[in-house]
Amino acid sequence: MNRLVNIKSAFQEARLRYTAIALCIVTVMVFAAAGCGRQEGEEEIKNVDDVEFCLNVSIENIDNTIFRINDFLGGLSNNLDDDKKNQELTNWLKSYSCIIDATVFRTVWSSFMQRSITEILISFNENGTSKELILDVLRENPLRAVGYHPHFYPNQVMVITKPGFTIDKVFHFINSFEHDVMYIANVAYNSTMSADNLIPIRDALIAKPYIVGPVGALHFLTGKITLNFWLRDIKNKEIQVDWFKTIDDYQLVEITEGRFDGNHIYFIVPEGTEKEWKEKFEKYDFVESVDFFYWVHN
Repeated sequence: MNRLVNIKSAFQEARLRYTAIALCIVTVMVFAAAGCGRQEGEEEIKNVDDVEFCLNVSIENIDNTIFRINDFLGGLSNNLDDDKKNQELTNWLKSYSCIIDATVFRTVWSSFMQRSITEILISFNENGTSKELILDVLRENPLRAVGYHPHFYPNQVMVITKPGFTIDKVFHFINSFEHDVMYIANVAYNSTMSADNLIPIRDALIAKPYIVGPVGALHFLTGKITLNFWLRDIKNKEIQVDWFKTIDDYQLVEITEGRFDGNHIYFIVPEGTEKEWKEKFEKYDFVESVDFFYWVHN
């Protein structure tokens, strides 16, 4: 009888131990499963957020990202100054798979907004092609994204020559390309004719449709007739010939000394090739600088 009781007690004790162990195993498995579920869920949320954000990252739809950007900006600590907040914004933007890069381009004043605006240059992938846009962030409390615009005006590249690069060489340079030229600006001449010819010379230049301006005056030191103007439609060979005749007719001498820079040539290049042509133009030793026409805020 005692032996039967002992066996029964041992069996009950073993069952209790087994139950306890089983409960521990089940508990561990439940918590482990719950932990794994959270990690997978967080990753899934992140992936969904990335996909949703990137669906709107295109030239056509990118304005739809502004409310998400403003949610992010509104959540930044007030202990950060505006520059650090904008840096945090660029880091956040770059965390999305469709954003190639995001950098602070410049800060400008908007007379319309009566606020400073920080421009964030964003490059992104659209159908396998790298595109660029500027995001305008209004510097108020909190910072607020107000819209996108192009990084620079398309098709236009400005080449500035060194001061000693005369107009005959400029013509030869522009004639070597198929690109059209909107203007040649910063054109400056003196005339060796007497000062009383200032008005007739100025009127004669005004009458020529390819001349924009001119501003004519007598130099305050030398008393020479000084003229500043722009040339347009200058790829036309007949116009180039006429300009050289005009130089002879009015005894014009190009000003090359004492100038900050030379002629400004406004090339028209195919859209999308602006950076390519900027790099090509910069290789010429007579080129002072090459730049784009950046967006101007009102």
